[in-house]
Amino acid sequence: MRLPQRDPYAPREWQPHEKPALLGSPSTPVHSTPKRVAYGVVGLLVCLTGALGNAVVTANLQNLQGTFAAWSTEIAWLPAVYVMTNVSINLLLVKFRQQYGLRAFTEGFLVLYVLVTFFHLFVNDLSSALMVRAAHGMVAAALSSLGIYYQIQAWPAKHRLKALTIGITGSSLAIPLARLFSTELLQLDEWRGLYFFELGLALISLACVMALKLPPGDRRKVFEKKDFITFFLLAPGMALLCAVLSLGRLDWWFEAPWIGWSLALSLVLIVSAIVF
Repeated sequence: MRLPQRDPYAPREWQPHEKPALLGSPSTPVHSTPKRVAYGVVGLLVCLTGALGNAVVTANLQNLQGTFAAWSTEIAWLPAVYVMTNVSINLLLVKFRQQYGLRAFTEGFLVLYVLVTFFHLFVNDLSSALMVRAAHGMVAAALSSLGIYYQIQAWPAKHRLKALTIGITGSSLAIPLARLFSTELLQLDEWRGLYFFELGLALISLACVMALKLPPGDRRKVFEKKDFITFFLLAPGMALLCAVLSLGRLDWWFEAPWIGWSLALSLVLIVSAIVF
């Protein structure tokens, strides 16, 4: 005999201190002190995992330029495509959490992060590296929010702003940390040494998140058909704007007319998305 399945979108009964602050965010039950510490450590680990991928590339652009035999304007596309997709995918992540829940969000995107990092080991040229970095930007966007949600569980209600501060600060520590040790990693197996380290960090984060899950939150059907039209207008517009800001400081605009055209097109797309 099959038991009736619970409606995942049915509203839950929360205690006043447990109610999620926003739709798509986790509830905030009372945790023991050891569990709060564990949430804080995992949150910091997840923040660093999401940010270190781009940080080690940014800190070693000159070394990677030699590895791929690329011009400085060509290798600059590696951090640029990461930011292009990272900014764009954030437009969908909020509604994804609200409709499909935190479990699919946390475990699904961390598994994707591990897979993308694994395939990074088989990159052989700049073109394939650009495609993998673009994919990395998309999945890493989820980890910054995830790290903050874990930090929220580590603090009582009166100190929740500290959780936000630590989550943001944890991501910003990635670049100075990458400059401290990433050069030594290059000596292991050139650029693959960087990605072996990143893969190990991603696997540790996945294991920690699977072992220490976030409390559930409310879910609701929030996606509408027009959301995807807005996304397909706004995402390329934001991506083109990021490309202009990243490469515009290296290529002279009169020698690279694509920069001006990209800027104009990005503004048209962004305005169209806002009007729509």
